Amino acid sequence: MRYRSGRSSRDSNLSTHALRLLREESKNIGFIPNYGLQLYQTNPEAISLRTDPEEQLQDVITRVKKLSTEEPVDYAAVAYLRNPEKRSTLVDDLMFVTREFIVQFEPRMAMEEIEAFNAKYGVRIIKELGYVENGYLLEAPEAEGENGPVVLSNIYYESGKVIFSHPDFIRRRHLRETGERVRGSFNPAVVSARAEQPVYLLQQWHLKTAKVLDAWGITRGSGSIKVAILDDGIDTGHQEFSGKIVAQHDFASGGDDGSPNTNDDNHGTACAGVAVAKGVRASGAAPGCSLIAVRYPDFLGLEEEAQMFRWAKDQGSDVISCSWGPKDGTGAVDPLPDNVRAAVHYCVTQGRNGLGIPIFWAAGNGNESVSNDGYASNPEVMAVAASSNNERRSPYSDFGPEVFICAPSSGSGSLGEWRIFTVDRRGSNGYNPDPDTGISHPANDHDYTDDFGGTSSATPLAAGITGLLLSINPNLRVEDVKQILRDTADKIDPSNGNYDVNGHSNLYGYGRINALKAVERARDSGQGTIGTVGRPTINGPDSISRNNQPPAFQINTGGRSFYAVEVATRAELFNTGSHGSERNSSNFYASWTVRLENVTPYNLPADVWDRLKQADNLFYRLHVANDVNWSNHDVTVTDNQADTAPSVQILAVSSPSSPATGLSIKGPDSISRSSQPPVFQINTGGRSFYAVEVATRAELFNTGSHGSERNSSNFYASWTAGLENVTPYNLPADVWDRLKQADNLFYRLHVANDVNWSNHDVTVADS
Repeated sequence: MRYRSGRSSRDSNLSTHALRLLREESKNIGFIPNYGLQLYQTNPEAISLRTDPEEQLQDVITRVKKLSTEEPVDYAAVAYLRNPEKRSTLVDDLMFVTREFIVQFEPRMAMEEIEAFNAKYGVRIIKELGYVENGYLLEAPEAEGENGPVVLSNIYYESGKVIFSHPDFIRRRHLRETGERVRGSFNPAVVSARAEQPVYLLQQWHLKTAKVLDAWGITRGSGSIKVAILDDGIDTGHQEFSGKIVAQHDFASGGDDGSPNTNDDNHGTACAGVAVAKGVRASGAAPGCSLIAVRYPDFLGLEEEAQMFRWAKDQGSDVISCSWGPKDGTGAVDPLPDNVRAAVHYCVTQGRNGLGIPIFWAAGNGNESVSNDGYASNPEVMAVAASSNNERRSPYSDFGPEVFICAPSSGSGSLGEWRIFTVDRRGSNGYNPDPDTGISHPANDHDYTDDFGGTSSATPLAAGITGLLLSINPNLRVEDVKQILRDTADKIDPSNGNYDVNGHSNLYGYGRINALKAVERARDSGQGTIGTVGRPTINGPDSISRNNQPPAFQINTGGRSFYAVEVATRAELFNTGSHGSERNSSNFYASWTVRLENVTPYNLPADVWDRLKQADNLFYRLHVANDVNWSNHDVTVTDNQADTAPSVQILAVSSPSSPATGLSIKGPDSISRSSQPPVFQINTGGRSFYAVEVATRAELFNTGSHGSERNSSNFYASWTAGLENVTPYNLPADVWDRLKQADNLFYRLHVANDVNWSNHDVTVADS
């Protein structure tokens, strides 16, 4: 509950019923200062005379709702379990509501319609979210009951007028710290025989293991590249960060100070040290890069959590590091809130002037599946696992198919494996001296610690190394960074890693990060532009069924950095002068009305497809430019050539059992080896499933004559991994890497009604 300003539990205007509830039937168990929330644990048996737990709960809710009507009280509401399957009264396991909830309305909803819908429920707009179209923070009339944010969130979602809707839950932030603090003995001579400054470099074994020291021969980082650490605050006055901090913010106070605010705010300083410490006495991976300091308080609402990412993007972050998430070791599924997912997407797609911000997330320290963690398993971020100085999995490190890469961090102290030496809060605060034992590590220098670790340390190490990549090549896109890290990682512990045919391990991702190889690859990757230099081109499918997913278009920007796609149900609509006034949402769409794009292929938005697919044809053209100001603009079809625009034929809906009418597969006419893998437009002719085969020689499709000649360097069949049912088909990156050295890539399509291959057909027979 929250009191009105200047009021408290001692207020004389509180009724006898309210005082009894607060003083006799409940106990105060905490306070969340940044929201002014007093937390009470009720005793249902003292409140209700009934014995059934559900009936007792209803009596408690009734009393809480009545408490909200008290004049000194701003609002009161029941708390919610973060994990519904685990009953708990611990504050760490609970979520708290205010009157606020978060909604993204459908893009088709105009403001007049939104305001009318809100008015129907007495809801008002507090602010626009800013990181997602038609997204708003709303205020419900009450905090509890039918007019509260929980019930209204459900009503809004079930209305069909919103993409997502949920309360602005306030939850505790959990850091990725390891419980084991036993140290292995450390001999600096094992790491390096060099006796140079910074004085603690010899103890920073992780920098040598990750090949950071070698990468420094190429770059130590540029001050123009900004690494953002979103954590519990950074000791901004530390000598290792002097002159490096370009922006900072505290999401508790709202002030521009990213410093620690409580005795326990130690984690962020150590993380920042691993990433970018300047090397006065200890160094980060990117000592030349700048730092953005964000303080995430103990408790934060989901809207403020999302705003952290928006703020970091808007401050010009080039890399973001997050070493927090759901509570470790619970085994519970903790999904990523929709609004936070949208804010992350905003960073990944809109950050760095459209190149995107690489975001690294600590996989977790619970020795459990990262798949349960909606934050780290989000495909738009890179989940970082931990490996030890012995180049094997750290025993606490989470695992699973979503692990992208691993980086050196603390291992098992009982096995003699080492922890991480990094920056600590100055003086007696922080990890040194040890708050439990009082022992100093290192002795006589409390501004540093040799007792950090976990995936909390592995993650900023990967982020710092990425700062080096962007320092040497600032034109890299997010996908370029991912590809470079994936391709250059070292496959450690091959006997236990169980790397699959794609080079991925559930323990180590694509391997242990290698800074030298990654920086070299970034340096040699050119300017990171899309496609080949020359005339731009766009290719769509020849035909598509109305019941298919929206069409995807292959894009070659001719070396430009940005592009936009226009589609129309009549070609003449591309002639702005003659027919521009006839355009409307049911016959025309231009992607530049939302933004310029820089990631290929281009997927037509689902809502646009729904509006246009009743036409017989969909015409398209491509605009390209060097920047968002449209410099060096070009277009594939000029206005006065509108009648030459290519088109996609839109076919009537086919039933699953219909014959293979229109069965087809279409890939790009050409593609550069440096491009992303090709995408194939699929028309299954009404079948439910399909598979794609690609080969460097067409004769390999003849199983009888040449099947024995097939191998991983000349042939791939998607059916080896399962049948597909989502279009378009994206050739896997590892397959593309194996086959792209050939002069041509031949392809064919298999279709079937089910996974047993009934009613099978193929676009090109073996013969």
